[in-house]
Amino acid sequence: MNESIPMTPMRRKDREITDPAAIGEILDRCDACRVALNGPDGYPYLVPLCFGWEEEGGKYRLYFHCASQGTKLGLLRADGRCAFELDAGHRLIWDEDPCRVGMDYESVCGLGRLEEVTEPAEKARGLQKILYQYTGEENASLPETALDNVTVLRLEVLS
Repeated sequence: MNESIPMTPMRRKDREITDPAAIGEILDRCDACRVALNGPDGYPYLVPLCFGWEEEGGKYRLYFHCASQGTKLGLLRADGRCAFELDAGHRLIWDEDPCRVGMDYESVCGLGRLEEVTEPAEKARGLQKILYQYTGEENASLPETALDNVTVLRLEVLS
C-alpha cells in the first residue's frame, strides 16, 4: 500500500529529526509504542504496546503482538488507520520559576495503517523484531506454537 498522508508540519523545525539513523537510535531507546485507533463513538482508543521495528528504503514498519481477540483487533478490522507515538530520554528541566519548568525528551510520532500479519514467515520476523527490541538477541529461535498462539500486527508508517 503506497498511501501517503500529509502531516501538519512541525512548528519547531529546529527540533524535527528526519535522518533515518537518528530516528532508528530513538526507536532503539523506546520501550513502548502508543497506538491510537478510531473508536466507534468518535473517541480515539489509545493503547501502549510492546513493539519491534524495521526500516527499509526509508519506509518504517512497527510490529506488535497481542491476544487473538479484543477491542484493538475489533477496531483495526473496522478501520486500520491509526496514529502512533514513542518517546524516550526524559529529562526534567528545572527552574526556580515553576512556569519555566519543562521536560526534555525525544519522540517519534506519525500516522499509519495497522493490519494483522497472517503469513507465517512475516509473523516470525515480526516476533523476532519485538524480541530484539527488548533483549538485543537477533534471530531468536521461536517454537512453532509461538506463531499459532499469538496475533502479530504490522503498522506501515505512512507519515
